[in-house]
Amino acid sequence: MKNQKMKSGDLNYLLAAMVISGALLSACSTSATQDTPPNSTPGLNQQNGSGGNVTFTPDPNAKVTVYQASGQYTSPAGQETVNVKLGIDTNNVIETADLSSNSQMMMSQRFQGMFFSAVKPQILGKKISEVGAFDRLNGSSLTSGGFNQAIQNIQAQVAKS
Repeated sequence: MKNQKMKSGDLNYLLAAMVISGALLSACSTSATQDTPPNSTPGLNQQNGSGGNVTFTPDPNAKVTVYQASGQYTSPAGQETVNVKLGIDTNNVIETADLSSNSQMMMSQRFQGMFFSAVKPQILGKKISEVGAFDRLNGSSLTSGGFNQAIQNIQAQVAKS
């Protein structure tokens, strides 16, 4: 049998096939929550560092006040803004989190999305005063600067109310 070297195009094709296969397997293993009441957020299940499950389900009866703030940071694409909107109950527990940005740059959007998906489960169910500064999360290192600034602004708003 003749020994053949893999060409760059073949390697790219193989890599693309592996990524698509992984995405399909991931989609097949995802189960939808059927018993979530309308206008509520399904509970989040996340593995914590000790290997146990951490579950957070917002209290549908809690009186929630929405706080909003923005934070800025500089990326290679220029000035970026992170928008944070938190629903905080009367015990100062974060019940909901809506994180967004106005970035038009695809790379910035990608890293912001990676950060948002990693930070959201870490703040839901915590008291706003317990949320500390984040650094690098899920491969995103710059977005945290704007997020931390917004969280500090919200913490100040909550402290005044």
